[in-house]
Amino acid sequence: MGAFAEFTVNSETPRTATLGIRFAHGATTGARPANLVVNGATAGALSFESTGAWTTWTTKTVTVPLNAGSNTIRLDPTTAAGLPNVDHLDVG
Repeated sequence: MGAFAEFTVNSETPRTATLGIRFAHGATTGARPANLVVNGATAGALSFESTGAWTTWTTKTVTVPLNAGSNTIRLDPTTAAGLPNVDHLDVG
């Protein structure tokens, strides 16, 4: 543990946003769990299941609150296995 993925998202107004987290996870057993932290507060727990290959991508969606201005979105793994391959974060 110790490694994480962090993104900065700017919003013109306070709002609820849908995040799309594109990832690949090639291990055949065990999900890669992580806490979703928004602006320093844990917004929920995510489980990144196997996609079958480290180059097979899928998107997990989650809804989070955003403040007006700069927001920090962080994926903190909760096991020593770490995160899956995270390609990008879409904000809708």
